[in-house]
Amino acid sequence: VVKEFSALASKLAGGAGASTGDEAGLQVLKACYDLWVGNEFVYKSPVGLTDKSASFDFQLIQNLKYPRDVIRDKSGTCIELAILYASMAHTMGIKPYLVIIPGHCFPLVKLSSGKEIPVEATGIRGGDPKGELSFEKAVEKAMEELKEHKESGKILIVDLDAAWSRGVSNPELEE
Repeated sequence: VVKEFSALASKLAGGAGASTGDEAGLQVLKACYDLWVGNEFVYKSPVGLTDKSASFDFQLIQNLKYPRDVIRDKSGTCIELAILYASMAHTMGIKPYLVIIPGHCFPLVKLSSGKEIPVEATGIRGGDPKGELSFEKAVEKAMEELKEHKESGKILIVDLDAAWSRGVSNPELEE
């Protein structure tokens, strides 16, 4: 499902080969974001559930939807949108990461040159043209968040390729 959805983004980018250079990679990343905006994807706040089994103290936890379900529902939390975006980038040959900061998550990718591009995936704002961020503004906002949290040390960057190589696998649908 993610591969098919990514193919639509690739088509929007004019079939640019994301791994052929930074310019093509940026075209594909923008097309992924614009595909969400054009299909009125919605960022939604997570529903927090208290769970004492997660710690000695009550903590808020959230269930996560798979990327295929985010596509189906056209909505997701910050981490669900980040996972979908990273998955789409991966299917197009771009190295994906997840950036986890206190109370938030956003995707980060490395282009073929090694240049890092973070994206504030929640900038889609549900298709509201007055509230949504352009792709360029979503990158700018995520760059600011990345810099701020790298300086504070309150950041975890998850290398998805490394996780997959250690045996963390994607759940698959039955044929």
